Amino acid sequence: HHPLQSKPMRVKKGLQLPVRGPAGVGQQAAEQRPVQGKGTVGNALLLGGEFLPQWVQCLLVPGEQRLIAGGTNLSLGNIQHENLKCLEIICGGLPKEVLAAIGAAKLPELEKLSLYIGVDDYGFDGGLDDIVSMLEKSDFPKLKELGILDSEIQDEIAEEVVKCKYMSQIHTLDLSCGTLTDKGGTALLEALPSYGNIKEVNLEYHYMSGDMMKKLKGLQADVNVDDQQEEDNYDGEIYRYPMLTE
Repeated sequence: HHPLQSKPMRVKKGLQLPVRGPAGVGQQAAEQRPVQGKGTVGNALLLGGEFLPQWVQCLLVPGEQRLIAGGTNLSLGNIQHENLKCLEIICGGLPKEVLAAIGAAKLPELEKLSLYIGVDDYGFDGGLDDIVSMLEKSDFPKLKELGILDSEIQDEIAEEVVKCKYMSQIHTLDLSCGTLTDKGGTALLEALPSYGNIKEVNLEYHYMSGDMMKKLKGLQADVNVDDQQEEDNYDGEIYRYPMLTE
């Protein structure tokens, strides 16, 4: 869905987390290059793409509370963990089998779920139905922060997320880094007033109009509409890009 001459990749600040502590990687080396392999950052378990087969084993380690993972050709398999509180997957394209695995995951303590959907050119082989199915089938009774972001179908995601069962229990909603336009903004504008429990809404990096931004900022929740983007026009075709696509 991209023109031949695509925009350079843009990476959200803070995505590359250097390994600190007993990871077998020296601090100096970690500062000079992205993480390769696994290590701990506080209570976070961080894995590099080439070590993805170890994800499931790591998810099963008692005591870990947070998992941040990224890479390509992702596969999670059976996900079970009694204490995991945060699951964040950062990639340019999330395979539908990973969405299915999250939908079937047994994570009773999960409080934060953040998924970068990405684009089909870099691994997203699913569709809106796969995202909706994950939201419907998953069972995270303690979820407080939900992020379905970085998608080229961000409008459609917004329209479905506001109808999902988690809206009545979360305090933070993240639909940032994608191609959100006034269409998705309208869905949020209409739905959010019904959910006083939602205190923060992150829509940073979007394609909404100034008028829609102003309306959303007028909601009771704290809505972040920073980093407004401009559409690209190639020979009469309009192109919008998620922030992270590689």
